Amino acid sequence: MAAAIRELSLNDEFEAHGFSADTAAALDALAAALTSSEGEQGKALGQQAGATAAIPGHLRTGKSALKTFSVIFRRIYAGQTDLLTAWKTSSHIERAERRKMQDAPPPP
Repeated sequence: MAAAIRELSLNDEFEAHGFSADTAAALDALAAALTSSEGEQGKALGQQAGATAAIPGHLRTGKSALKTFSVIFRRIYAGQTDLLTAWKTSSHIERAERRKMQDAPPPP
């Protein structure tokens, strides 16, 4: 569009209709910004996918650390039932309930 405005010398007509003084340059800047933002969005989506793929590894590491801490905690506080009970409660890991796919509503 910017090239057509330049080739046909339509900048004065665009300015007469309330557009900027150099509409072609403004369109070029918008196109460059759009291209740049598409690249940034693609990069962000790639990072998100990588982070999502890393979650199971982090969960395994966390569960392993929890087991280690449980052994240490039970040995150190062997005779203190109140602390062991509090540890058992606070260190309990429960899998979050997964959402079930809802049936599609019947057609009208």
